[in-house]
Amino acid sequence: MNRAEASGVRVVIASGRSIQSIRKVLSGTWKVDAAVATNGADVWASANEPIHRDELNDAVKRRVVEFAVAKNLHLSCYSTDGTYALHESEYLTEYRELVQGLPVEIRTPSQILEMPIFKLVFILDATTLPGLRAEIEPELVSLGADLTESAPRYLEILPQNVHKGSGLTHLCEHLGIAQTEVAAIGDYRNDIEMLKWAGVSGAVANALPEIKSLADYTVSSNEEGGVGEFIAQFVLQR
Repeated sequence: MNRAEASGVRVVIASGRSIQSIRKVLSGTWKVDAAVATNGADVWASANEPIHRDELNDAVKRRVVEFAVAKNLHLSCYSTDGTYALHESEYLTEYRELVQGLPVEIRTPSQILEMPIFKLVFILDATTLPGLRAEIEPELVSLGADLTESAPRYLEILPQNVHKGSGLTHLCEHLGIAQTEVAAIGDYRNDIEMLKWAGVSGAVANALPEIKSLADYTVSSNEEGGVGEFIAQFVLQR
């Protein structure tokens, strides 16, 4: 990544994490500049320049919160100033470990409904996720949302047509970068639109089979330097 930036390539982190979490996790390792955060709903051209934000509409927020309360589900709520939850749970403990100490405060349903929300995330057992998605997805789509998965236990609700691909579109238009000049690499279902959109796409070896099948190239796993391999072969040598 350092070599790429030194050669004039703009390196962008595209993640389901909030911008606060991206900066926290990469602090001391990588200075986050441009970023596509929250799966495309929060786009930053630089550390101090948010350029595009998409929020869930009130009907979607209300239905998801009602559903979470009725079924006693963990719900992470991504707002402009941080992430919130409806109640303490084992899943919230897991989530706090994932975000490495960033505060995740409890808020009431009415407080959540008053906030601007980029996305809502159910964290639940992987075996129950498909059934829950099938139960709620048609209604949420009709209300103006799209659903995706960022991990086996993470079901994400975003504004319709908002994803990493749309986030990169906004960023590249702002920076004057052509779609054909973009290379992207991923591993899970929330990367699908981004990989389809990019001029060159890659998947790490431990990506889902469906991700590897749509990517132009497959490289080593993310634990074996696959991202660096992709940059070296398909970015720096182009």
